[in-house]
Amino acid sequence: MTKTVRTLLVAGVFVGLAGCTSTDAFKDQAADFLEGDAVSEAVGQAFTEATCEEPENTDVGTVFECTATGADAVDYVFTVEITGEKEFTVQNFEPAG
Repeated sequence: MTKTVRTLLVAGVFVGLAGCTSTDAFKDQAADFLEGDAVSEAVGQAFTEATCEEPENTDVGTVFECTATGADAVDYVFTVEITGEKEFTVQNFEPAG
């Protein structure tokens, strides 16, 4: 199942929208998105304690990482890419470590 979900993530299925265009907004809203229903339903487990690094800028193509703890008590690293002025896409995730 994990392989299928990763394929969907890489294909850009999970797209989030940021409320404004600051780096702080992308950081905060990506973390909120990872804890939301769309990700938990697609992956098959909920995530909590999500935190994201603040991206260097808001340019399309900028990549930043987030971490979150799955319901399985495993910490995961998510790769997030800014894909539009107010849009980001989760590109991949994997267990931390």
